[in-house]
Amino acid sequence: MSIAPRNDVSSNPLSSIVNFTITDCEFAKEMSTSSIIVALRVAQLVLCLMGFFSSVPFIYVLCSQTAHQLHVNVRLSLISLTVGAVFACFQLFISAFYTLMQTLISEDACDFMVDSYVCALIRSPILFAIYSTILGSMVLAAERAIATIHFKTYESHGSVYVGITLVLFQWLIALGLTVFVVGIRLSPGHVLYCSIYISHPRSAIYSITMISVMETVALLLSFVLLKINQRKRVSEFINNSLHSLTERYQLQENIRMMQILIPTMTVHAVLSILCLIALFIFAFFDK
Repeated sequence: MSIAPRNDVSSNPLSSIVNFTITDCEFAKEMSTSSIIVALRVAQLVLCLMGFFSSVPFIYVLCSQTAHQLHVNVRLSLISLTVGAVFACFQLFISAFYTLMQTLISEDACDFMVDSYVCALIRSPILFAIYSTILGSMVLAAERAIATIHFKTYESHGSVYVGITLVLFQWLIALGLTVFVVGIRLSPGHVLYCSIYISHPRSAIYSITMISVMETVALLLSFVLLKINQRKRVSEFINNSLHSLTERYQLQENIRMMQILIPTMTVHAVLSILCLIALFIFAFFDK
């Protein structure tokens, strides 16, 4: 591999380098073969396998007869959310496996330098899967919001087209966000380490901010829906106006789904905000 003199010097390992030197190659190899990085790759492989093999049976259960007690739109939203998680686990597993094999097999230090466009091609599907998973939580909360508004008729007259529209919205918005976030960070050259956040941490803040906002909105919406449904249930029973078993079941299902979603969304939101804070600190000191 021919190595041209470097025209731009950057201390940030995630920044694109137009031309690189043997020193850059050695630094890239040192980073990739670090015991900490290798351990993280192994942990990523294990966690991705766990996530994959726990999510696939869940999809099967949602498609089986045993899940037919759930409204069809709930099943569609949950399946779409889980498919996003499976896709993310699969992409992350392939990426970790490839880089781990490269670490163990490659001898040429410059093999560890990654073209920024190749890095974008590798990481874009992962980012797309992550966005689709996060948006899946928002779609599920939106579906429950519709069920809350129309709780008297939703169980029997809730159209399947509502679920299909929400799922299409989830994947199209995830695709648009991926193209936008990758596009604003992409620059020609090579990177020493191919991260999901392709360039400087200051630009990675865009992506994490979007994730944090989406998860916070979904969490707040879930809290509001839980309180509304709990008040409706109490009010209807006190006033003896809830005579339909279908209406009673719909309120109970709304409450049950929110109680399941809120802890998961809380963990996601807290982790995203902590990551965002870390990026802000890193970007502030790495000027």
